[in-house]
Amino acid sequence: MTILGLLMSASLCNSVAVAAACLPLDLPSELEFGGANSTFAIYGALTPQIGGAGNDFFDAQFFDGAIGVTGDVALGVGDNANYATCTHCLLLCVDAVEEMCEKHFFADQGTLRLLTAPGEEVLEFEILNWRFVEVTIDSNDGVSTPVPGGDCYSEGTGAIFANGFENL
Repeated sequence: MTILGLLMSASLCNSVAVAAACLPLDLPSELEFGGANSTFAIYGALTPQIGGAGNDFFDAQFFDGAIGVTGDVALGVGDNANYATCTHCLLLCVDAVEEMCEKHFFADQGTLRLLTAPGEEVLEFEILNWRFVEVTIDSNDGVSTPVPGGDCYSEGTGAIFANGFENL
């Protein structure tokens, strides 16, 4: 490969906007319900914190097409490839102050295994082979765009979720 070819390859790698190695992260197993209308959302604090002084949390949001659905859902493909179109949206919010996140991370790969359906009284799910990449989210249209050279987090140790909780 020529030097120009190597430079082009490096440029293409940067367009993916993922750090060379993702940092391992364990997601919370204690979650709280929050939702309105056609949205079903759960969230949980990340401990230890991964950012600065603000709160860090995991957020799972289920929109219209996800309510009542069980089984395996591919993350980072089709409608679930972008926050603007996802029905099964998994995010990390880093350094939140008054519900505003300093950094957003979006699940760009993995499998969401819904053992019970969002919207049911008890939700049980697990996330397999996941990765969250740093993104910006447009406040007008919700389009998520990977941050060039941004951080990323991947599956830490142990099971992620096998968690049931009541939809109050």
